[in-house]
Amino acid sequence: MNEIESLCNSFDYNTSIYWKPTEHFVKDLNLIIEEISSFINLYDLNIYDVCVSCGNNLTWDKDYYITLNDYNWLNMDGKTIFFNSVNQKINQNHSRDLDINEYRILNSEFTKLVELFSLQVE
Repeated sequence: MNEIESLCNSFDYNTSIYWKPTEHFVKDLNLIIEEISSFINLYDLNIYDVCVSCGNNLTWDKDYYITLNDYNWLNMDGKTIFFNSVNQKINQNHSRDLDINEYRILNSEFTKLVELFSLQVE
């Protein structure tokens, strides 16, 4: 189980006010994180190319629509989790942390990713 799935599973629907993102949405985010973390550095990161590289494994545009709650979660808690997960994966794969310029690039590309997801909000 990866980082985002464990965090999502820790949320309790009955007593918590936190949103638990849908399973398909989390799966797609994890695919994108895995693809990004395969880069040696993020200086040439292009989120559109990342999505194309994920190919048919991404299902957000075919199998389901993104809920408004998923979209809002991505803009709030999801952003922090996304950044931390990418940095952890880069650290595992390449034994280093992201530098400040890579964080800036990742932030810019994350904004584009959010825009892509906004096209599928139901």
